Amino acid sequence: MTFRQPLITSLIIFNATLALAETGHHAESGDMEHWEAPASAPDWHNLAPDTAAVRQRGAALYAELCAACHGAQARGLGLLVGALATPPANLRASAAEHSDGELAWKIASGRGLMPGWGGVLGQENIGALLRYLRALPSDTGETH
Repeated sequence: MTFRQPLITSLIIFNATLALAETGHHAESGDMEHWEAPASAPDWHNLAPDTAAVRQRGAALYAELCAACHGAQARGLGLLVGALATPPANLRASAAEHSDGELAWKIASGRGLMPGWGGVLGQENIGALLRYLRALPSDTGETH
C-alpha cells in the first residue's frame, strides 16, 4: 500500500479549512470532551510483529498520515495545529495512557476533522503504526 503525502496532506488541509469556515471554530475553542473508546476496544490485539521493519513501516505511515496534525515528534504540534478547533493529542503521552485496542479504535474510527483510517489502513497497518508509536520515547523518557 502506497500513500501520497502531498495529496493526503492537501485533503486534510482542505477539510480542516472547509470545516472551520462552516463552523467558525478557532484553535482556542477546544471544547470537546475527552475522547473515550468503547468498552470493547481494549479487546483488540496487535498482531503486527514488533520488529524494526514493522516499526519502520509504521514510521512511514505516521509521516504521511499523522504528522501534519500530530507533529513530527508526535507531541500534538503539527503544522495544522493552529487551524484546528480541537488540538491534536500528544501521542507520546496517549501511547502510555491507552491500550493498543483503544488507540487502534481511535485511528480506525476518527473523530471530527481526524479521518477514520480503518478502511484505508486495515488492521495490519494500524498495528504497524502502533508499534512505531509505542517505540517512541515518552515525554518522561521511558520507552514502551
